[in-house]
Amino acid sequence: MKTLIIGAAGRVGSAALAACLSKQHHVTAFLRNPAKLPPELRNHPRLRITQGDATSHASLVEAIRDTDAIIQAAVYGSNSPFGTSDSEKVVRCIIKAVKEVQASRPVRSRPIRLWVMSGQVLMDIPGYAGKIEGDVFPIHPEHYKNYDFLQKDAKDVDWSLLCPGRIDQGEPAGPLVITTDRVGLWQEPWLWGRMPLVGPVLNVIYNWKQQRLTYASVGEFLSNHLGPEKELRGKRVGVLEDASKAVGLPTHG
Repeated sequence: MKTLIIGAAGRVGSAALAACLSKQHHVTAFLRNPAKLPPELRNHPRLRITQGDATSHASLVEAIRDTDAIIQAAVYGSNSPFGTSDSEKVVRCIIKAVKEVQASRPVRSRPIRLWVMSGQVLMDIPGYAGKIEGDVFPIHPEHYKNYDFLQKDAKDVDWSLLCPGRIDQGEPAGPLVITTDRVGLWQEPWLWGRMPLVGPVLNVIYNWKQQRLTYASVGEFLSNHLGPEKELRGKRVGVLEDASKAVGLPTHG
């Protein structure tokens, strides 16, 4: 598997890089400053380092040309409802480049697999029809626009949005629980979680405090899901560690 990691020196990108190399993938690390790569990985025999800007169409096309899968781990997003970042521009540039490269390949070629980093704010809240976490805490405004863009303008691209919540350093607390479009491992905090108006807020806060996820688990997940998967295509994908179980294989819930 030939994998391109855009933003390979970031926390998610470097975790994905280490996991992909451990799975024998051939990886291209695309980043602005190669000096930021972990020293122990810079001279890896299956790693190619490409210095470039994720908003440069020419640079992206050249990097994507010989690629089977892409992990977009650059520019996560702002932490306030009114913040800005280059996330929207980067995602649009990547989609444009992917379309160009795919159009140049033979008709029956396998589509390029694309993972775009997003956030749990996009995930549906269980028990509240039509409500996502971002309706309760409207942070990372770029994520909503990126999701809307991908749904409308990237229908011919094999993309998925990875929508984790808080990610910490350290060792995984348990096996991964993988969900599509809704928050996993949801717990309702007794009667006060059902109160009118404030119930969703209390539920999200309660669950946010219970949730566990590490960069190592995110990297491992991405390295294991770089091929075509119909059940994940065009989906918001959530990952959480189930701390109530021993570390083992990923589960679904």
